[in-house]
Amino acid sequence: MKWPGAQPTSVMFVVDVKPSARRTNGAVGLMVNRRGTRRRFEAREDAEAWAKGLAVAGGRSVWVRAANPNDRTGADAYLVGRYREPQNDPVVPPGDQAALPTS
Repeated sequence: MKWPGAQPTSVMFVVDVKPSARRTNGAVGLMVNRRGTRRRFEAREDAEAWAKGLAVAGGRSVWVRAANPNDRTGADAYLVGRYREPQNDPVVPPGDQAALPTS
């Protein structure tokens, strides 16, 4: 919580943008081109709100995941993404099923 007249707090939560987020979401790629692969926030909640905004802007899910315990980069978390093909896409019909051999 920020109190009126309080001095700005130091950065407490560092997020590294992973390649999966850049490949998944165009808004993330644009942000990386403009600002780099590392972002700093006052709290995890701020980072999660930022990720939600990027997901909306880019139309693909990205989220904040805790950094690996052995991470030595100084990151607290990663922005990651995963592209999934839409289910039941009418433009791309599903493949045919093949029978399994019964030998």
